Amino acid sequence: MAAWPFTGMDKVGDIWYNINTKAKTAEVTKKSTYGQYSGDVVIPSSIEYEGVECVVNSIAKDAFYYCDKLTSVLIPNSVTYIGSCAFQSCDKLTSITIPESVITIESGAFSSCYKLSKVNLSSVSSIGANAFESCKSLTSIVIPESVKTINPNAFHGCANLDSVIISDIGAWCNIQFTGRAGSAVLNQYSFYKTYRLFKGEYEVKDLIIPEGLKTIHSFTFSNCKSITTITFPASLEQIGMNSFENCEGIREVVISENITKIAADAFWKCANLNKVILPTTLKSIGSLAFAECTELSDVYCYATECPDANNRAFQNSDVKYATLHVPASSLELYKSTSPWNEFGNIVALTEEDETGISAATEEPTEQKQFFSLDGKRICNPQKGVNIVRMPNGRTKKEMIK
Repeated sequence: MAAWPFTGMDKVGDIWYNINTKAKTAEVTKKSTYGQYSGDVVIPSSIEYEGVECVVNSIAKDAFYYCDKLTSVLIPNSVTYIGSCAFQSCDKLTSITIPESVITIESGAFSSCYKLSKVNLSSVSSIGANAFESCKSLTSIVIPESVKTINPNAFHGCANLDSVIISDIGAWCNIQFTGRAGSAVLNQYSFYKTYRLFKGEYEVKDLIIPEGLKTIHSFTFSNCKSITTITFPASLEQIGMNSFENCEGIREVVISENITKIAADAFWKCANLNKVILPTTLKSIGSLAFAECTELSDVYCYATECPDANNRAFQNSDVKYATLHVPASSLELYKSTSPWNEFGNIVALTEEDETGISAATEEPTEQKQFFSLDGKRICNPQKGVNIVRMPNGRTKKEMIK
């Protein structure tokens, strides 16, 4: 006679589980007291309970919470879910490999694992809030292309985390970073402090956003200190909130045609930004979008109709000492519209500014970087109009005959 279906908690071997023999599943859990797991723990991919084989498919909330004698855990490829605070405060845990089967890591799962210095995320899709908070021994993290969401404070308190390694810029741009927009408190962000972004082994300094992307999501590159230049594709339409906040290496931003909206805080605290070029298509600029850009000296706006800019768009950027370049036909409009009229000097675009095209210069070709009009990097200039990035970081269009 078949055994009655069992749903409840029991111990098999050295591990406690929430077992459901009808569903044939088992979830690793804790007993009633903390700290019962120690040493090296190997979680099996399945267990047998009352004659029924049950797949171990998850690790429950608080399962290893405060197991301060736990040194290692082997998670099988059957586990798809790691619950909130599952390994929180495991002081002696130094490394963890998340198998390819795991899709979700919930909030606080590995928070306060102070000695955790190596994490392999494999195929994870969602990283929960505070998931690796205060993992002070982490110096680098590899974010795989599978990751779609990184929640607030995911790496908050990781004081030594300096390098974030990715394999694809497009996949990184598609991640939904969640946080509280407009907050000056760093712990509302996925990464605790400024970091360097790497694509494989190469540090991302000249950032090229791939063609086809329409939106850069909020917080995508916030606090990234390695970026010095940005090339936006022709396909881009919106730049999200806080997307380049506190990118201290950026000195010039050329917003491509077709972009209609720059959201709040997009370039907030880019302290070394001195030149901004805005396209004819731009319709709106959010609050604090270019706030606290204290080195800002020139803004070129090609829109004949004043973009609807929030009154705080350029707050604390000392624009009374900066020059705004606008179409001659719209000069008086900008002079009478806030916050544009806060610029100390408002002048008409020159003929060269209007066309955006200049003749090729005599500077050595090998010192320049060339891009097609759709933003794709090319080895050598082509006949016609090219986008050229000069050795000093300045970007312009150049005619090659």
